[in-house]
Amino acid sequence: MPIDTNEIDGLDPISEALSAQGITPEYLAKCLMSELKAVNRMVWKDETTGKTRTKQTTPIWNIRQAARQDAHKLMGHYPAASLNVKHSGVIGLKEALDEMDGSTAGPSTCDED
Repeated sequence: MPIDTNEIDGLDPISEALSAQGITPEYLAKCLMSELKAVNRMVWKDETTGKTRTKQTTPIWNIRQAARQDAHKLMGHYPAASLNVKHSGVIGLKEALDEMDGSTAGPSTCDED
């Protein structure tokens, strides 16, 4: 019988390796926040004063969008990529849905008036 990851004590090998290299949940959150605030910056040297100047221009929407999607994935808001259901025999849609999560295929019909 396969072992569920929830049954394993401690971190899995990938998490241990990432943590050993400094890639922790706190580090990922910090990087995510900087990506959510991504903007184009103009940097130039002012020839009259010799100072370096910067100017925030426009948000970088594609980076912000990707960061938002990553945040949702990390928080588990997206459904699983696939769902494997095994069943032997013939079963109707309503029964299959009831078996999966207790929902029904639609409103029940009632002959009572």
